[in-house]
Amino acid sequence: MHALLKRRVIELARASPHEVCGFFYRDHLNGAQIHECRNVAPNPAEEFQISDEQYIEVLGLGTPLGIWHSHPAADHGPTSFSEADLECAEEQALPFYLYDVVGGGWHEYLPASYQPELLAQPFTLGWTDCYGLVRDYFRRTCRRYLSDYDRDESFSHEERGVIMANFEREGFQLGSLETLQVHDIMMFKTDRALPQHFGVYVGQQRFLHHPLHALSREEPLTGRWLDRLVCVFRHRTLAESGVT
Repeated sequence: MHALLKRRVIELARASPHEVCGFFYRDHLNGAQIHECRNVAPNPAEEFQISDEQYIEVLGLGTPLGIWHSHPAADHGPTSFSEADLECAEEQALPFYLYDVVGGGWHEYLPASYQPELLAQPFTLGWTDCYGLVRDYFRRTCRRYLSDYDRDESFSHEERGVIMANFEREGFQLGSLETLQVHDIMMFKTDRALPQHFGVYVGQQRFLHHPLHALSREEPLTGRWLDRLVCVFRHRTLAESGVT
């Protein structure tokens, strides 16, 4: 997720006794933005509701990427989405994000109805970027959920190696180019301090990836990319099952 927008939601949530809510959306320049909506629920301290008019307003601003809201109190149980939240997420077919003010936790729910395209997606940092594509691929193709990690235009997450450092925790182990198999994650060199461009091997010497400020695509694994390849990661469960 985009770190700056996430911090903005936290600021809004901490400043209000009620549930605050709104959208993340992609603007017409493919940048991630936040839009705060008025909570029109009858009891805004315990639930949230966004009017149809506000939803239409967001559609005029760009493409919705997700719906966010806060829980100002522990009425819904510890750091959890309510049943109404989950039902609404399925109905809207969008990711839901929750900031729990009391617990200080940030949570994500991806409904089964949310099935983003893997190819020809515009680049929007924090959502449809190279790591976002890896997440979408594993969720759709392998039924594996990978955690999200904060990133923004400063690319400080790359300087710290945040995503790379957590691959083992996500269930991956090192693979190799010599034994490359379908679903392997490939990490490539970039012009920055650490190698932080990710792709997924899809077989027949082709891989899926999302280049910076371009559309997500599948392309041949040519010498140009092999020269930039740093390492390969394979999910342990796929390695154990011998998926090819």
